[in-house]
Amino acid sequence: MKQLAASEVIFISKLLQLEASDLSVLKGTLPFASDKDLKEMIKTSITDSETRIKGLRQFINDNNVTVAGGVQ
Repeated sequence: MKQLAASEVIFISKLLQLEASDLSVLKGTLPFASDKDLKEMIKTSITDSETRIKGLRQFINDNNVTVAGGVQ
C-alpha cells in the first residue's frame, strides 16, 4: 500500500461524489424514458456507473483512504 497525496485523496473523493450524483440522476430519469433504445442506454449507463463506484470503493478500501463527505 502506497501513501496517497492529499490532492489524490481529494480527487478520489470528488470523483466518487460525481459518480454518485450521476447515478442518482440516471435512476431518477429512467422511469420517464418512453423510448425503448433510450431506456436501454440509461440502464447501461446505470450499470456502468455502479461498476465505477464499486471500483472506487475497492480502491479506497485497499488503500485505507478516508474520503470526506461520508460517501463510501
